[in-house]
Amino acid sequence: MKRSTRVGAVGVAAVVMATVLSGCMGGADFAVLEKEPQAADALPDAAVDDNDGVVAPDTARFVGKDGDVSLWLARPASGSGICVVAYQSDDAYATGCADNGTWVRLSGELGTYEVAPDGSPTPEGTERLFDNVFVPAG
Repeated sequence: MKRSTRVGAVGVAAVVMATVLSGCMGGADFAVLEKEPQAADALPDAAVDDNDGVVAPDTARFVGKDGDVSLWLARPASGSGICVVAYQSDDAYATGCADNGTWVRLSGELGTYEVAPDGSPTPEGTERLFDNVFVPAG
């Protein structure tokens, strides 16, 4: 298991926890990553530059906005896991990856986001924001 965090410059502190889910989640995937890329799927330049070698930018797919935070899912540059990119501005963004894993939690000043594969139960204490993306309940 590898933990990766890339954080923009202006006071964005992110904690990333990544883990491989056991047994029944083996081979789980993310249908959003199979969609044909659209213009909105392009990661902001600052996030691409800072994540060089961590995220495979051509695999990124925009999943939606949580207030003023835009969210993308992508594949890591190496491995077969999942990455989440949260972006508010060129000075406030964060990335978390689970290389060869299927679950990642990104938490910091931009918010807390948990990512789970298609068909996963809602993680305890969260509610679904978008397909595969969960936020704290309440």
